[in-house]
Amino acid sequence: MPKAIPGIDLKTALARVNADTGLYKKMLLGFLEKFGSAGHLMKQYLHESQWEAAYQLSHALKGVSGNIGANGVFQCAGKLCEVLEAKATAPLPSALDAFLRQFSIVNTALKGLPLEAPPPVSPADQIEALDPAATVAMLRDLLELLEKRNSRAMNALQALKDDLPEPRFHDRLKRLDSAVYNLDYKQSIAIVAQLIQEFNMPLKKG
Repeated sequence: MPKAIPGIDLKTALARVNADTGLYKKMLLGFLEKFGSAGHLMKQYLHESQWEAAYQLSHALKGVSGNIGANGVFQCAGKLCEVLEAKATAPLPSALDAFLRQFSIVNTALKGLPLEAPPPVSPADQIEALDPAATVAMLRDLLELLEKRNSRAMNALQALKDDLPEPRFHDRLKRLDSAVYNLDYKQSIAIVAQLIQEFNMPLKKG
């Protein structure tokens, strides 16, 4: 772990994870994998007047950037959220420019770090037996968040991925991850519904 990362309060960020550099590197890698193209995507959404999609992306970035100590991105994403929520066109260019500058600093810095993906889980290390009821409960919670267009769906998805290590789920979880990141709620809901039905459970609680 370097002594400093541009755009990141490394001391505070490491304190949040009890100086667990392995966990923190995983968080940084996750940020790059999920939000590495967020600057381009944000500009595309706004160019196409997709205000809700831009708001959801900025809201998700606000939460994740705060977790990794990217305070500049956190503050600018928060300001962008306010502008987008109010659909205020006058302050939008300056808010977007400020966000893109801060995001570029952090994104460029992280791409220059030797972050490595965690090694694949071997069959011997995998959970031998899933708890179908618990897994379906997580899927239903995720489905409810997706139906409400709630950005907390990203956090729920990460928990679900941790709970489903079996290879047979990898392809669908990868497609689900991509759909959630791109705010494709229709596709995300369809994949989650398929997973719930695979456990032979009704889609809704009760």
